[in-house]
Amino acid sequence: MDLEKKVTNMKSISDYIDTLTEEEKEKHKDLIDECLEREQELIIISNNRKESINRLENSLSFFVSCMNNLEDNSKKIIENISNIYLKVINPKNNLLN
Repeated sequence: MDLEKKVTNMKSISDYIDTLTEEEKEKHKDLIDECLEREQELIIISNNRKESINRLENSLSFFVSCMNNLEDNSKKIIENISNIYLKVINPKNNLLN
């Protein structure tokens, strides 16, 4: 249980490697190298994921802004069309007013 707690509190492979003796490091050199390489790959993947999420958030914000503009402009167009329609059906109103 003590070892499990110790490993759980570590943030990287390097933290764990630091706890090994020189003999253990030499004995498990290939495994250590592979783990360090994978850790670097995971860091790169994690950074790429964060960047992708940020780009997605920006794109979604832009999309929402465009949709809001579209809604506002659509309301204005509908209002203008309604006003034109009312002027057309009411002969007392001049279309130029």
